[in-house]
Amino acid sequence: MTVVSSGNAITFAGDGAQTVFDFNFRIFNADDLCAVVRNGDGKQKTLVAGSDFKIISDIGADSGGKVQYPVSGSPLRNGESITLFREIAYTQDLELVDNDPFSARLLNEAFDRGVMRDQQLQEQVDRALKYDISTPGEDRLSPQKLVMTISSARDEAVSARTGAVEAEGNTRGMLNDAKAAQAASEVARDNALEAQAEAEKARDAAIKISVGDISELRSPAPILSGPAEAPEGTTVSIIVSNYQNDGITSYGINTGGFGSALISGNTIKWTLGTVDADISKQVEVVCRRRGELYSDTAIYRVLVKKIIVQNGPTIAFADSVEGYPGATVSEGSISAPAHSVGLNNSRQIVSAKPEITVVGVSEIPAGFGVKLGAGVTGEYLGPKKNLTLKKAVPGSNILPKMTGPATGGCIISCSSNDGGFPAWKVGNRTLGGGSNDMWIANVTAGVVTTADLTFTFNSVKIASGLRFILGPFDGASSDYQCRTVKVFLDNVPYKTFNMGDISTGPRPRDLLFGENKSFTVMKLRCSNSTSGKWIGSKDIEILGAGTSAPSTKKVLVVVGSESNKDKILKADGVHKTIIVGDNEVEVESVNEVKNAGGEFVTTIILKTALANAPSDDTEIVIPDRCTLSPANYTHAVDGDDLKITGAEIALEDNPKLKRLAMAVKGDGVKFKGGKIYIKEKP
Repeated sequence: MTVVSSGNAITFAGDGAQTVFDFNFRIFNADDLCAVVRNGDGKQKTLVAGSDFKIISDIGADSGGKVQYPVSGSPLRNGESITLFREIAYTQDLELVDNDPFSARLLNEAFDRGVMRDQQLQEQVDRALKYDISTPGEDRLSPQKLVMTISSARDEAVSARTGAVEAEGNTRGMLNDAKAAQAASEVARDNALEAQAEAEKARDAAIKISVGDISELRSPAPILSGPAEAPEGTTVSIIVSNYQNDGITSYGINTGGFGSALISGNTIKWTLGTVDADISKQVEVVCRRRGELYSDTAIYRVLVKKIIVQNGPTIAFADSVEGYPGATVSEGSISAPAHSVGLNNSRQIVSAKPEITVVGVSEIPAGFGVKLGAGVTGEYLGPKKNLTLKKAVPGSNILPKMTGPATGGCIISCSSNDGGFPAWKVGNRTLGGGSNDMWIANVTAGVVTTADLTFTFNSVKIASGLRFILGPFDGASSDYQCRTVKVFLDNVPYKTFNMGDISTGPRPRDLLFGENKSFTVMKLRCSNSTSGKWIGSKDIEILGAGTSAPSTKKVLVVVGSESNKDKILKADGVHKTIIVGDNEVEVESVNEVKNAGGEFVTTIILKTALANAPSDDTEIVIPDRCTLSPANYTHAVDGDDLKITGAEIALEDNPKLKRLAMAVKGDGVKFKGGKIYIKEKP
């Protein structure tokens, strides 16, 4: 993993009710989390893990976890606060042994602990009084001398005040001597009073700092304003009236885990979470100017109003191919498996209850089931759809037409030729029915048999793959099957191809590299796992330089006769994954063009790169997005039919969910269509 958050502490204000608090940073074990409580007088108390507070979930999670405080007793009162912070021990427990295997996870954890200790030290340094970095060394005082300097400044301020008072007294004594002296003394008095005020201000600030009161060093607290109440799930705008856009002022926002917030200019956008009943929630905001301490915490409270759910319209699907495209639809019934189209609602859907009318049965059939899919308006919800990778385009044959073992700068040899079937015949471009047009290697029967077929060129060649031209064979062709080919380029193993039973399947059989490779000597280690004693082939072509497959670990390129862009990823949609081979991966973005031939070329950008680039036979699939199943079913006879109703399914609380689809499964099940009873937000 990596440590992507710089935070290692979080503070919550008490409200007389809350006892569960979220921390938003990772800990490795319970001993890494500490807590303190601060009362209304500013006095701090260190809490004891287990007896005062306890961790109730998610130890080791990157996103943090939850803490209960107090374990017993009354919740934090208004004016009190609790601070949760991470404290990693200053030890190094990982020991690596020479030449032993080691775990990447353990190394990552050791590195993460080091970064967390750095953050821990940085947080402590941020709370210290510091000189500017440009302050000369001789001007930097030790903490003891700094306190002495502050005390001296205080004494000098008091002395200055005394001197000012004495000066004022002397000036008053001179008033009777001359008007000019009077005017001068008044000026001196005013200056002295101004100096006195400044001295007193400096003295008071110095006294506060010397006794631990650092309010003079804090940035001003933000002044917040906004609506007094708002519905759950909506976004509230909070204005910071004293917002500073000076490049040196920053703001911190804490929603206490209720929704999310961000600041843009002088406006905080707070997206509220959901609630079970009307309740007051708060967001905390702090300000900090460079060179100053964090401001006092400003708190904005809003009454979050519960939105009452109401019954929505019934979503009914047509009892035809328009309702279930691709399904077998006969008069009066639809045969499962069948996947419906998606239908939209005008408001957010919060729950769904499916109902299917099945024909010809009086009990729920074995294997029957219904699944629902939910998404945004217009989003593709299934069924599963296979995508076709844009493949490499191989070049033409670079092997000369062989008339003997050496022809046109190429020599073909075999580790085990058999009589009149020499190796060079794989390049003679003769596909007659006789076996004498084949290459056949005589190998040991009854075991896994191999033979090396070698092509040696007199100059460097470039190839993009091989083509085995497999027929027609004679009656004994099954004995000659080459089932596995391991390719060596200049005696270096390159790639292995498994062809299986080549007496059936596509002919010719192309074995594409997926890239252009240069070589002088190409060796094909051919094997036959049957009990026969030969390996052979009619013709083999070496395909020259071609166009490489465009897909990479991060980018997939697929082609098709119809658009797949919005099926893969719809803007603002909730479904963002596809399946690549055996892995479900998240899609970041999709682009698509239609070429001159009417083919759609779709480029899929993955959020995280694959371990390996896909090969031509890698399966790329848009998954079936109907994945929500009722917990149970009830049924009732309805005339000659059976009405089956699934339990209500609660959906994710997402204002964008306005579309549903259904999939019906079960061998031999026939039904008359389906409907979904929904509940919605007003």
